[in-house]
Amino acid sequence: MTATLECPAPPEVKKPRSGGPRTQEGKDASRRNALKHGMRSEVVFPEDLAEVIAERTGQFNAQFQPVGPYEEWLIGQVAINTALIDRCAEVSIAELQRLASRASLCWDQDRQLAVTALVSKLSKDPSRTVANLRTTKHGVAWLIERWDDLGEALRRSGLWDDAQRTLAFDLLGIPHTLRSCSRILPMDADRNTLTTLVDQQLTTLRHELSEALEALDEGDRELAELGIPIKEDAQTQRQQRYEGRYQRSLHWALAEFRRVHGSNATAAPVETWEQEPTLESLPPESPFFRSKINELLASLAVSLDPTEESEDEPCPVPEPSAAPSLNRRARKAQEKQARLNAKRAACVR
Repeated sequence: MTATLECPAPPEVKKPRSGGPRTQEGKDASRRNALKHGMRSEVVFPEDLAEVIAERTGQFNAQFQPVGPYEEWLIGQVAINTALIDRCAEVSIAELQRLASRASLCWDQDRQLAVTALVSKLSKDPSRTVANLRTTKHGVAWLIERWDDLGEALRRSGLWDDAQRTLAFDLLGIPHTLRSCSRILPMDADRNTLTTLVDQQLTTLRHELSEALEALDEGDRELAELGIPIKEDAQTQRQQRYEGRYQRSLHWALAEFRRVHGSNATAAPVETWEQEPTLESLPPESPFFRSKINELLASLAVSLDPTEESEDEPCPVPEPSAAPSLNRRARKAQEKQARLNAKRAACVR
């Protein structure tokens, strides 16, 4: 009788970690390793951008006079987003210079790369892919090359095999569900029919290339060299998304600061806004709301001449001191009645 002894597995030895920066200076430097232009930053910024943010934070604090930590944080967000928007403008200029340089140095290579990416979808969606290829000079050149290859295969072997027939269907843009009953490329097509098809396609494509697409491609290249690209690349589109996000964040921070600052009765009035707030956007107890209501009632009182007699007695205009207690519906009804009184007084005159 034998027994099997199960030997315990050796303890797992953990390899010591390689470590990393241990000093605060090293950690700060490590956090900045991935920084390039700073447009994706939220906490850590490049030194030049951080200086601009700090300077604007001080300027905006002096201008808007925030009260409390929340308002100070909102002003900080305004400073960050305005600095990032300016950085986006600088990067946009650099992007245009980059696109202009690529247009003058490697225009054909970039267009061929775009054609290669488009051709990868040919077997899945032949109709749309072929339609896109036939809109550019380099796309039509690629189609001409493929039809030349099919014509050479036809001259050598007399017929196409299944792979070559599938390629011909793809180049024609015929959907998969209609290939068994296609009249352009029948299933029993002989050599003469296939040769005629290849010649027709080559003649049509070369005509399109010489008549329109070569001139259009030259014009697109000239515009791109001037910094006006017809189609923006992925890097430029990504930079534009950054700028849109900062614009939305800036508008939110300003609107939120306006709401909080306006509801604080002890806060100093903000003298400069990105856009003058409306009465509907402010609470009735805010000083700005009171001043606007008083100005409105004063202008209505001046427009009505109490010395003129009228057949209909106009409704009395309430005192400005009672304006803050009126709700929105009552204010609108009062303004409407005041306009009617003004019209009646004008008719009597």
